[in-house]
Amino acid sequence: MLKTIYAWMWQTFPCEVLTWGNSSAPCPSTSQLGEVLEQQVAWAFKRDPLFHSCFRHGCFLSIKKESPVSAVASMVASWETLLLLLANLVWGAIAARPCSGSGSGSGMASDVSYCLSWRVAVEANNAQAWRTVPAQCTRYVEDYMLGGQYNRDLDTAIDQVFVYLNGTLAADDGMDAWILDVDDTCLSNLLYYKDKHFGGDPYDPLAFKSWAQKGVCPAIPAVLQLYKRLIEKGFKVFLLTGRDEVVFSSSTSQNLHAQGFTGHERLILRNQAYRGQGAAVFKSAIRKQLVSEGYRIRGNIGDQWSDLSGDCIGNRLFKLPNPMYFVP
Repeated sequence: MLKTIYAWMWQTFPCEVLTWGNSSAPCPSTSQLGEVLEQQVAWAFKRDPLFHSCFRHGCFLSIKKESPVSAVASMVASWETLLLLLANLVWGAIAARPCSGSGSGSGMASDVSYCLSWRVAVEANNAQAWRTVPAQCTRYVEDYMLGGQYNRDLDTAIDQVFVYLNGTLAADDGMDAWILDVDDTCLSNLLYYKDKHFGGDPYDPLAFKSWAQKGVCPAIPAVLQLYKRLIEKGFKVFLLTGRDEVVFSSSTSQNLHAQGFTGHERLILRNQAYRGQGAAVFKSAIRKQLVSEGYRIRGNIGDQWSDLSGDCIGNRLFKLPNPMYFVP
């Protein structure tokens, strides 16, 4: 019966290329149905183990995973899921067909294209002073953050830091320094932003305060590995954050220590003298102070351009990806 439906569907919606997620392949024949379904399931697991509803972007599942075995077994056996699989194949066929009008498929493709361009503008610092992720891009940012591309971009950025680091040595006087931001550089706030539509909601200072004071932010593994390497090579590492010193000093210090960020020269938070000032102004002033103390800033890493602008920025800047929020 499934093959009959599949054959009818392909006759009704002819296409040359089938797409799902970031993958594409020639439209399969009726005899290849089983293989296609297996690829769909495998792609969904790889994309997001929580199976978030993402039908709009070609994902076929709208259920939550309860256990690794029982959920999958019931999912594959479910007629409802099979129908969703077929619906997704129809969607892939329609999306792949050339279209000169302004139908829904064309509009969705346009949204994805716009959101990709918008994210590039954010990372290039061409998009500035934005308060929230554009409404049509919240699902795109969710897919970016959870679907693997964020981790790949992050790893690529850290790989470039290692390339630079492998060619530098710390001087014997102990005054060669690196500066690392904390939020979404050393520690991840992704769990918090999942409840804020990945930046689609306006910044909520009270909610973030409650989150950060829990001290449960996980380390970003690639950055933690780099951090340990910097310490091993004899560099002085300064952790510089715009978090308020009075409110967050204890929770931030404990969180960093618990996640393995130990041995740094100093954790610097925003004190009363810099309250009300932008992150760029505050961090620029701190770097200038460190240079006046005799430190040579060899590298500077952050997820916001405000981490990297101003005075005494260092020999090399490394911007980590983050399209969820903007800090001036």
